[in-house]
Amino acid sequence: MLRSPDAEAADQPYSSAFHSWDEKASVRTAPRRVLESPLPAHPFPPELVPVFRHPLVTQLPEPQQNFLLAQHLYRYLDFTTQLELVVVNGALLKLALQAEYGLSEPMRLDALRMMCDESYHALFSVDMKLQVTRAYGIAAPTDARAWFLTRLERLLCDMDPTAREVAKLLFVTVSETLISASLAEHNRGTAAPAAVRDMLQDHAIDEGRHHVFFAYFAKHLWARLDTAERLHAGRLIPHLIDAFLSADTGAIEGDLRSAGLSHDDAHQVATEIYLNGDVARQKRQAASRTMRYFAELDAFHDGSAQAELVRYGLVEVT
Repeated sequence: MLRSPDAEAADQPYSSAFHSWDEKASVRTAPRRVLESPLPAHPFPPELVPVFRHPLVTQLPEPQQNFLLAQHLYRYLDFTTQLELVVVNGALLKLALQAEYGLSEPMRLDALRMMCDESYHALFSVDMKLQVTRAYGIAAPTDARAWFLTRLERLLCDMDPTAREVAKLLFVTVSETLISASLAEHNRGTAAPAAVRDMLQDHAIDEGRHHVFFAYFAKHLWARLDTAERLHAGRLIPHLIDAFLSADTGAIEGDLRSAGLSHDDAHQVATEIYLNGDVARQKRQAASRTMRYFAELDAFHDGSAQAELVRYGLVEVT
């Protein structure tokens, strides 16, 4: 890795999306989002929480429903905090400070700007989690580990150091181009506190700039991989997309049991909601732009990469 780039890739100029960062970044301009009074009935919109499509959930009393809505929000906020601090900022620090990655000075400056953004996203996620906990009186997990971290570590553990480094950069590229779709989905609902909606909108605006950076960085990184590394990357990318997008059904079943469902009913809800065609279609839609970026680099030409796309439901099998 880290060889000289292909000539074609080297000819593509970098166009920064951060020229107005000082005037538009949420860490620079957005106010602290504070829950309003009186509080809405729900801490998060039921229509955006998949288990609320199931009659065993919609028949629960309102306090139990609000418990599940809050847990969904807490899990999302924990996911954001851990993604930004543990994974994304670690990669951005290396991109900003280590010349071996071949970034131009404007790109390294933008990496530092993104570190400020991501730290602020983690801060307002924790802030909102604490506000919701106090306002609705619904306890949040104190040691919830995001499912993607466990899955990512399993992927990385058997790799040699060079392959592990590439995999981490690929995961950050994948996550920063996927998160825009995730934020758009979470920001559709209206039956939620305005502060939650505003926080999600602040995040989405920032991530739009990050998306532009990492769409370019995908080409920059790919140009520095040799043939063997590209083959490995093509097989790995579907795993990384799935690790980011897949729900932690084990934790969700635990929430359902805590809300009063039996073990069997909780398992039924999780299975019927998360193992159906609708969820697979939503995953493909969320991943479509990220998939296109790598397809344009011919990342999936190998048969084994194609098999991984099928395995993780990222292409529709007819």
